[in-house]
Amino acid sequence: MPTVNGLDVSGHDDGIDLGTIADDGYSLVFIKATQGDYYHSASFDAQWRGATAAGMVHGAYHFFDFNIDATAQANFFLERYPLGPGALPPAVDAEQLYDRNGHPVPIPSADRCVAAVARFNEIVEARTGVRNILYMGYYFWRDYLGATDGFAGHPLWLAQYPEPKRTASPPPTAAPALIPAPWRGNWTFWQYTDVGRLAGFNKNLDLNVFNGNLDQLRAMVMR
Repeated sequence: MPTVNGLDVSGHDDGIDLGTIADDGYSLVFIKATQGDYYHSASFDAQWRGATAAGMVHGAYHFFDFNIDATAQANFFLERYPLGPGALPPAVDAEQLYDRNGHPVPIPSADRCVAAVARFNEIVEARTGVRNILYMGYYFWRDYLGATDGFAGHPLWLAQYPEPKRTASPPPTAAPALIPAPWRGNWTFWQYTDVGRLAGFNKNLDLNVFNGNLDQLRAMVMR
C-alpha cells in the first residue's frame, strides 16, 4: 500500500497548523480555493502559505457546481488560483448534491454533467498545460456522470470511506473496494475518511493517501 499520507482542507479548517501536521509525517495537502462562481475560501491564501512553509506537496481544488456555467466557474477559479511551478495540477471536485445553503438540487443529465466538467477542464488546462485531477466517488461517477470513460486520462482522486470510518493514521492497508472502471489499478489519490484526527487540530479532517512514493508525488507538480 502507499506510504505518502495527506489531507485536504477548506475554509472549515481555518487556523490549521500544517507545520505540525507535516512534522507528524503528512507530506500532501489539497486546499479548497473556490466553489461555483460565487465562493472563494478566505482561508486559502494562509493555508497555501502554510503548506509551502511546511514543505508539503500541495495543490488547489475547485468544488464544481453543476447548475452554474462551466466557463464562468473555470474563469472564477483561474482568477484566484496562484498559477505557477511547484504545485500539483488543479483538482475538480465532482460531488455536488446540494446548493450553497445545503438544500438538495436537481442535477442535470449525465451527458450535460460530463460536458460541463470537460469544458471546465478544457479552459483550465489551456492555462496550466497539465491535466486536471478529478475528485469523485464511485457512485457519483456511475449515477451522475453516466459511468463515463471520457476522463480516463486524468489522475483520479477517489472518495471512498471503508466502514467503520477510520479516525486516525495509519490509513487502510487494503486497496479501495470500488474503483471506477477506467482507473482500476491506476487510481492516484484516495480520500479514505472525513473523520480523521491529527495533532495540531481539534476537529475532524479529510485524510488521503497517494498511490506511490514521495518522489513520484513530487514528479507530478507543475514545472
